[in-house]
Amino acid sequence: MLLTVAPIVAAAVPCGAQRAIRTAPAAALPASFATSYPSGVESTIRVTVDASGSVVSATSEAPASLQSATIAWAKHLAFAPDAAGCTPAEVMLDNVDFYPASSGIVGRPMTDGGVDFANRTYVNGPGDCKTSTVHDGIAPGGGGEYEASVENVFAGRVSGQLVAVVILRCEYNGHGFDSQAQLFAIERGNARRIGMLGSGSMASSDSPLPPWPGAWIHVSFVDGQLYADVWDSVHKCDGTRDWLSTAYAIRNGKLVYAVATPHHRHGLAVYCGD
Repeated sequence: MLLTVAPIVAAAVPCGAQRAIRTAPAAALPASFATSYPSGVESTIRVTVDASGSVVSATSEAPASLQSATIAWAKHLAFAPDAAGCTPAEVMLDNVDFYPASSGIVGRPMTDGGVDFANRTYVNGPGDCKTSTVHDGIAPGGGGEYEASVENVFAGRVSGQLVAVVILRCEYNGHGFDSQAQLFAIERGNARRIGMLGSGSMASSDSPLPPWPGAWIHVSFVDGQLYADVWDSVHKCDGTRDWLSTAYAIRNGKLVYAVATPHHRHGLAVYCGD
């Protein structure tokens, strides 16, 4: 009797569940939802990713009306490749922020006008992150006590000038953070800082702060002007003036503001407390 032994074939292991996103389209809400979600919306999204980094399938926890738009966004993500032959595995994207298109949100890589804002040095930054050189948007520092990062980049034209608003964040090892919005003029592949639109912070993990997306600041580019709506912590308990909306223009290469209006931001609750 002839015996045959079947070859032992190693079972493919699942691809890694912690995968870096290499490219992503701008997370902009369709224009038809701008009125319903003036401050944007956030959603947890789950994607199944294969060895090459391509998305095989996606599901979204966004409101029903937004699920198709957020899933379409997720299917255009590209992740870092994993081990050859691994079986597709789920990657969870926790609280992805989608903004109205007028905000000018930039996707990944965080590049606009030939300037890579995820790989550069920032000065006069927030909190303990005064000078930070970020790589892929992150700059560890402070012996693990704090970490600088680029939270978001928004871009548009103001008075005909291409500009970018860079939201910098200084995280204190899970114990609160400082944040800052710096404005850059972009010319011939170079960025020149021309102003700061405001700053925000959480002194501790339970400090009052409006929810994401945006939290303490929302920006939009409309009719050649930049609008920055900044939460005013000094008046945080006043439901008539807890936000300050400022319209900006650019003259002679400098940032100038046209008008500043205290108000309450539509669609957000009043956030009070210590």
